[in-house]
Amino acid sequence: MSPSPALTAIQAYNDLCTPQMAADTWGMLEEGMRSGHLTFGERLLCTVLRPQFVSVQGWEHAAQVSATLVRAFDKAYLAMLGNRALRSQIWLTPDEETLISYEAGLRLPVPIGRLDCSLVLSTSGEGRTLPNLHLLEYNAESPAAVAYEDGLAELFWQTPLMRAFRWRYPVRPLWSKPAALQTTLRIYREWGGRDLPTIAIVDWPNVPTYSEFILFQEYFARHGITSVIVDPHDMDYRDGVLYASGTPVDFVYKRVLTHELLEEFGVEHPVIYAVRDRAVCMMNRFSCKFLHKKASLAVLSDERNAHLFTKQELETINTHIPWTRRVEERTTLLDGETVDL
Repeated sequence: MSPSPALTAIQAYNDLCTPQMAADTWGMLEEGMRSGHLTFGERLLCTVLRPQFVSVQGWEHAAQVSATLVRAFDKAYLAMLGNRALRSQIWLTPDEETLISYEAGLRLPVPIGRLDCSLVLSTSGEGRTLPNLHLLEYNAESPAAVAYEDGLAELFWQTPLMRAFRWRYPVRPLWSKPAALQTTLRIYREWGGRDLPTIAIVDWPNVPTYSEFILFQEYFARHGITSVIVDPHDMDYRDGVLYASGTPVDFVYKRVLTHELLEEFGVEHPVIYAVRDRAVCMMNRFSCKFLHKKASLAVLSDERNAHLFTKQELETINTHIPWTRRVEERTTLLDGETVDL
C-alpha cells in the first residue's frame, strides 16, 4: 500500500530540513514568537519545526466528526437549559444555578469553543489515512488559542523551510480570527447591538494567556473595534452601564473562568449585574459551563440520555468520546454489558 498524501508530505518536509535550514527556520520562529506575543507566560508557544499537516480528506473527516459532536453537545445544552433534573448530572453549584437564571438565551449555545482531542493518523478500510480523534474535553467556556494559532500560522508561512516546501506542495493555513470576529459581531447583533461593540476582555492580569488578549486587542483595533483588557477587580456597574477601567463597554469577552469569578466575588460582581440586566452581551455566557464541565462527556455517552440524539450522533459519540460516568447508586452499560456503579 502506498503512503498517504499526508505522510508523503511530512516526509518531504523532513527531507528539506537540513541542519542549516533547521537553524534558519528556528531563528525566525523564535524571534517571531518573542516579538509577536506568541508566548504562554514566559514560554514560547512552539518548540518544533513542523506544523501539523493534514490532507484535505483528513481535514474534511475531522471537520465532519467535530460538527457532529458539536451538534450533539448543543442538543445536550438546550435540553439541560430547560430540565433541572438533567442539569443535576453535571453537578452545578447553587451559585452557578443563580447565574443561569439571569441569562436570556442567544441562538448560539457556544459561540466559540475548542474540542481538545488527541489525533492519531489511522488507515481506513478503503485505504485512506484519516485523523482518528479522541475527545479529551470540550473547552466551551473560555477557549484560548484562536489568536495564537493564526499568529503561528502567519509565522510558519514565512520560514525558509515552509517556503521551500510550498514550492513542492499546495499548502493553506486554517485561519480562525476572521470567524471569531464574525461570530462576535453576529451574537452582538442578535443581542440587539448596533454599529460596533466596545469590548471588555476580562481576566486576571497574571494569567499565562495574557499575551493572546493583546493579539485580540490589536486585531479588533484593525477592524475599528475598541477593546479594553481588564482585571475583574477594575470593573464597575452603575446607572445601567458596565465600565472596564473607566471605559463604558457593551460586550464582554469573558476569559476568566466562572468558578474563579464566583470564588473571588460570589454573585456580587459588576459583570454579573450587567448580564442580569441585559446591559451587556457576553461571550461565552455562564451557561456554557454546562458543556465545559467534564461531566458533560457522561451526559452524552450515558444511555439514559440517548433519546436526545440521532443514530449518527450516537455512533459518533461512541467512537470519539471516552466512556465515563458520574459515580452513583445505579447500573449502566459498558459495551452492551451491565455495570454496577
